[in-house]
Amino acid sequence: QEVQVFARVAERVRTVHASDGDPVSAGQPLLTLSAEIPSAGLQQASAALQAARIERNRLAAELSRSETLLREGAVARAEVDRLRHGLESADAQVRRLAGAERAADQQRARTVVRAPIDGVLTQFEAEPGMLVTPQLPIASVVRLDEVEVQLDLAEADFVRVEPGMEATISLPAISGFS
Repeated sequence: QEVQVFARVAERVRTVHASDGDPVSAGQPLLTLSAEIPSAGLQQASAALQAARIERNRLAAELSRSETLLREGAVARAEVDRLRHGLESADAQVRRLAGAERAADQQRARTVVRAPIDGVLTQFEAEPGMLVTPQLPIASVVRLDEVEVQLDLAEADFVRVEPGMEATISLPAISGFS
C-alpha cells in the first residue's frame, strides 16, 4: 500500500522532521510549515473574542444595575429591555467569535504535515524554505509488511524458479530493508 502525502495549506517549509527512506508511524510529523499567516489570523480572532467578552461583561453589569434601578423606579423598562437585547446580541457575538477562533486554530494546526500511515517515507525531497501546496504530493509512505514484486528473469534462471520459493530482495533506496 502506498499513500501520497500532501500539505493541507500552501506555505513554505520551516522544519523537516524526517528523511527519505525513514520508517514513520501514522501521525508522525514530517514537516512543519511556516505558520505566519495562520498565526496572525489566530491572534486577530483571539483579540476580537477578548474584546467581545469584555463588552458582553460590561453590558451584563450595566443590565444588573439597571434592573436594580427599575425595581426602585429610577429607570424605565425600555432601558432595561434595550440592555437585555444588547446583552443577547453580545452573547451571540461572543459565540460567533469563539467559532472563528477555533477555525483559525484549526487552520494553524494544518501547518504540521503528518504521516498518514505506518510505513517507509519515499520520494521525499523537502527542505526548509521550499513552497508546498495542497495540489502537489510532498512524498509517499509505503507499507512494507506485504510486498508484491515483479521480476524480469533470464531464460536460464527461469527454469530454476518454482512457485513458493523463498527469495531475499534488497532495495538500496530504503536503507535496512531486505
